[in-house]
Amino acid sequence: AARALHRDDYLAAARHCAAFMLEEVRRGEGRLRHTWKAGRAHIEGFLDDYTHLMEGLLALYQADYDPQWFAAAQEMAEEIMLHFRAPVGFYDTGDDHEQLIVRPMELQDNAMPSGNSMAAKVLLHLANMALDSHYARPAEQVLRAMQPFMARYPTSFGQWLVALSDALSRHQEIAIVGEPDAGDTADLIEVCVSGYHPYRTVAVGDPESAGLVVPLLQGRERLDDTATAYVCTGFTCHPPVTEPNALAELLV
Repeated sequence: AARALHRDDYLAAARHCAAFMLEEVRRGEGRLRHTWKAGRAHIEGFLDDYTHLMEGLLALYQADYDPQWFAAAQEMAEEIMLHFRAPVGFYDTGDDHEQLIVRPMELQDNAMPSGNSMAAKVLLHLANMALDSHYARPAEQVLRAMQPFMARYPTSFGQWLVALSDALSRHQEIAIVGEPDAGDTADLIEVCVSGYHPYRTVAVGDPESAGLVVPLLQGRERLDDTATAYVCTGFTCHPPVTEPNALAELLV
C-alpha cells in the first residue's frame, strides 16, 4: 500500500511493525514466538507465524529496498526448512514444539490461508529473488501433491491457487543498480512498480553492499556512473539499460 499510494506514513508503520516483530517476538537464535504481551513473548511459533511474517518482510523490502528485510525473510525461510519440513509439505509445529499425539499439518485454506499454502507462495517468491532453487523445490513438490484438491475444491484452496499461479507464470526479475533515493534510480523504479504486476520482482541497491545480501544484485555494474537496470527471466538477462523508456520496452 505504501508503494502503490506513495504514503510515507504507511511505510513508516510497516518498518515499525517489522522491527518490533524481529526484536521483540523473535528469540535470539532466530525462532519466533506465537504471542506477545507486556514485554514478553510466549509459545513457540507455528508455521503460519513464519510464513506470514516472511511475506510481510519481502513486501517491505520491495517498498524501501533495505536489505535487512530481505535478510530477515531469508532467515525465516531457513527456519521453516530446518524445523517444519515434512516428507511432503510442512508441519504446523516445529520439531522442538510441545510434543503432541499427532503432529498437525493443516492444508485447507480457511478465513486465513493455511501455513502450507503460504509456505509454497513465499518460498517461490524468495527463490526468484535469491536465485536459489533450494527454496523452490519443496514448494513445487507440495503444489504437485495438492493439485487434485485444488481442482476438485477450488473455493477451499484459494491461497494454493495463488501459489500455483505463481509457479506456472512467467516471472521477471529486475535488478536496479543505484542508490534507492537517487533521482535516476527512482525513475527506473517507477517504471517497474507502476501498475499491478504480481509476477515482477525488483531489487535495488549497490552490489558492493546490498549485493552481499540480495543475490539478484550480485555481479551487476552501473553503466557510465548512472543507475542501471538488468531485466531477467529465470537465468537469462537482457543487456543492461539506463533509460526509463528502454526499461519499459523490456517489461511484460
